[in-house]
Amino acid sequence: MSSSEIVESGNFSLPCPDVYIKVFTLTILYPTMLGSLPYLGPAFDLSFERIKTVYPNLHFQQTMIADSTYRDCTDWGADSVNHTAPHLFREIYDVHRNACMATMLIFPGCDDMVQILPVLTELNLLMITSVATLPILRNKILTPTWIGMTANSFYIYIRLFDNLCALFNWHTLGFLVDKSFDTGMAIFGVQLSKIFSRVGFQPYLELYNSKEGVDRVAILNRLNAKARIYFFFGESGEFRQILKTAAGLNMTMGEHVYVIGTPFRLSTAPGYLSWNKGDADDAIVRQAYRSVLIVEADESVYGKTKSSGTFSQEIINRSRLDYNYTYRPFQPISPHPAATYASMMIIAQVMEELRISGNVEIWSSGRKLAKRLMNRTFSTDVGDIYIDPVGERNPQACVNQLTWNTSEIRTLLVQTVPDFVLRWSNQTAVEWPGPWPPPNEPRCGFRGDNPKCSTGMERVIRIY
Repeated sequence: MSSSEIVESGNFSLPCPDVYIKVFTLTILYPTMLGSLPYLGPAFDLSFERIKTVYPNLHFQQTMIADSTYRDCTDWGADSVNHTAPHLFREIYDVHRNACMATMLIFPGCDDMVQILPVLTELNLLMITSVATLPILRNKILTPTWIGMTANSFYIYIRLFDNLCALFNWHTLGFLVDKSFDTGMAIFGVQLSKIFSRVGFQPYLELYNSKEGVDRVAILNRLNAKARIYFFFGESGEFRQILKTAAGLNMTMGEHVYVIGTPFRLSTAPGYLSWNKGDADDAIVRQAYRSVLIVEADESVYGKTKSSGTFSQEIINRSRLDYNYTYRPFQPISPHPAATYASMMIIAQVMEELRISGNVEIWSSGRKLAKRLMNRTFSTDVGDIYIDPVGERNPQACVNQLTWNTSEIRTLLVQTVPDFVLRWSNQTAVEWPGPWPPPNEPRCGFRGDNPKCSTGMERVIRIY
């Protein structure tokens, strides 16, 4: 069918009563990362089944691009262009011949895989990622066709950290960044300190590698002489060691705040029973957790809504039956399956809108199609999804605390979207080992040497 042909469909004259959408997905076959096929394959399958029911005039065909010799992002990402480009160039030729066809790349992705982005920009093809994100996504000169659907947006954390500090007038900050655990988290921690420096904060960065041996006492002493509010970026085991060391230095008595950013709620993430290791330090670290605030995405990113029903359980069952992966007992599911499912449902909704309106020229252009998804809130059966004006999903985020008696997670503050206002939840009482909120600087100064203090009358946190 040429683009000029019109087909009668009921009372409407549509250029395409049916639209055929080819989806290409780069994936890793092994469960070596949370964006690999065993975790997210079920989400794709569920979405295609749902789309057939809700949008019978849309016909999706998915091509999985994988290579069994690659087991992680680094190597596969480096070769992803060579594996993907031949498919995409063939599809561009087919799309030009058939106006009722659209082609796009929808894939979980990891940071290394976005090397394919320049090819997609040149070919004017839409790319949606449900796992990977990078700050470059927000530069639409370089990324005009990229939509980021991950629940782990750097942008929302930047806004939340900024809002949190503004709310309590904290502006002198320590950054504890362990680069041994996650390169992306380490980069984010370093970049956040630079961003805060540019907007008037006073950050002090301690960048270290815990696997190479580290003097945590020295690190904390250096920070203690400069700040009382600390942001930690690293793995939960290392955070436990930091808290244990801080407790030994009397730095968990209420004057210090330890803010940890966790991408999503997992049993190994900071703050989630990671103090309980069954050793002699449990009691010490448990008490130290009273000085911790946990920053994370809201529970809605897991697809836990009234309409989603048993979404998580369905993902777990299908992973076992269809992808030969069995979740461990009580192993929590990440937000990525819900984000992947929502990605497909959102693009289906937009394609149906365009099919009905007859806007063939939009779905044949990745740039125009991407703009159609921007600055909108979509309702899906795994929750509402807000995509901001530059094409990045902004989920709600919150500030949580571990309760003293039950070790349950309680939400203190919620950052709503799209207004990015930090509001108190219904549970407004903060449990803290001292007066709340701790001031940015103690009355006697960080070193306890402020002349305005009365000699011998002020409680001083000493540097050991």
